Amino acid sequence: VTIMVEISRTKFAQLQATGEKVAFNDFYNKLLSFTIYLSVPIAAIYLIFSNEIISAMFQRGAFQAEGVKIAASCLAIYAWSIPFASVFQVNGRACESFQRLLWPSIFGTLGNLLMIAATSVFTQSFGYTGIPMAKVVIDVFYLLPFGFIAFHLFGGRPRYDQIARSLAESLIAAIPAWYRDWE
Repeated sequence: VTIMVEISRTKFAQLQATGEKVAFNDFYNKLLSFTIYLSVPIAAIYLIFSNEIISAMFQRGAFQAEGVKIAASCLAIYAWSIPFASVFQVNGRACESFQRLLWPSIFGTLGNLLMIAATSVFTQSFGYTGIPMAKVVIDVFYLLPFGFIAFHLFGGRPRYDQIARSLAESLIAAIPAWYRDWE
């Protein structure tokens, strides 16, 4: 998803430069929907199969069962942040194309400081799982709303009905991941 969103930066800039506001908003909403379609099922797979993913990748040599258990629990928590971070990336690239970077820079810096503070608090309370917990909390309660607010203030028009439909469809698409016994 990240590669696709990074490439979209050029299209956003092109549409801004030519003043095509309707096309800009259409492209934004389609990219946002596509990002949701991809990121929600991926997050479900990471959440459901975190132990299997980590075991397949690392349970060899010095990386023993206890390490797999720790890494898998972190991956399962981190999985919840994938859709939120993906949506924030789309909002960020769209906002950058407006070339008004002062407030996004200030809020980005504030977000980083909040992430540091949240990581400290969560790791003190929950140990190693506090790191992905802090990421989820900051993505959901800070970066996600800021991305939509900034995009709207810059003149973008998110289609919330389309976003909700994409979310519902992607959740339905993720249902097979919940069934671990396929036979």
